[in-house]
Amino acid sequence: MAEPGKCPQCGALLDDRAAPCPFCRSAGRVRLGVRQESLLLLLLGVLAVILFALTSFFAAAFHRHQDHLGRMWFALGESNLSGGRPQQAIEDFRNALQFARGDPRYRLRLVDALLAANRQDEARAYLLTLWDQQPANGMVNLQLARLAAARGDRSEAVRYFNNAIYGVWENDPMAQRLAVRLEFARFLLAQRDYSNAQADLIIAAANAPPQPEALVGIGRLFLQAGSPARALEQFHRALQIDPKSAPAAAGAGQTAFQNGDYRDAQRHLQRALSLDPSDAASSALLETTNLILAADPSAPGLRSRERAQRAWADYQ
Repeated sequence: MAEPGKCPQCGALLDDRAAPCPFCRSAGRVRLGVRQESLLLLLLGVLAVILFALTSFFAAAFHRHQDHLGRMWFALGESNLSGGRPQQAIEDFRNALQFARGDPRYRLRLVDALLAANRQDEARAYLLTLWDQQPANGMVNLQLARLAAARGDRSEAVRYFNNAIYGVWENDPMAQRLAVRLEFARFLLAQRDYSNAQADLIIAAANAPPQPEALVGIGRLFLQAGSPARALEQFHRALQIDPKSAPAAAGAGQTAFQNGDYRDAQRHLQRALSLDPSDAASSALLETTNLILAADPSAPGLRSRERAQRAWADYQ
């Protein structure tokens, strides 16, 4: 009969001291099983990381390829549009949108191509879709205003023009809003709405940059709106900034002529021609001004006989 005893490793009671301990063997198997499970989990984790990295890599590569194709078609569309081929540009921009559906620039350039091809209804449909997504977009509102003006829809044009003036512009918003306001003023002038045109021009003049070209443009619009005094103010502002501005001098001369101030008109027109001798309009107006001044019996420095002769000639 085998002699009982204890396992020297785990201390468990054994029926036979010479027999292997069943408890140690089962514990070893348990420990081996735990190690195998841990190793398996580690391998699965590493595999998941590798698969995730591969998926991210291929997804990024796919998106890069999509972006490259979109930019390629967009560049081709720009080339065709600038080259006077709007029909081809339409197809190019539509292909570009297949690869970059979320880019509003592509849709706006597609609208430009549709307008260039005189497909206004399609352009308006695209713009209305863009407006639903971005109702504050300045360019979208401006394009809708232009289409409404072309259709003769005054109320819609006014609404979209105002939306564009106070809308969101990505690049140089102050300059963009000023340009839209001046375009709106020209629209109102075409509608013979002189009072509202003057109101917008007053705001434009207050926000105009100190640049002679901008001030001269506003001055000319004031003249069209029937406000020569405000026009003359803009021309004088331009001359203060740049005394050698021939357009500003010509505008001041024209305005002074309309106001009946022929002496001032003569002075400004002579200045304009000295700066730009090729200005035919100023030359003709100066000739008329000189004739008027030559026949003016109230001109200073005249003798009584000459004053009487002028008065008699004017009467005849």
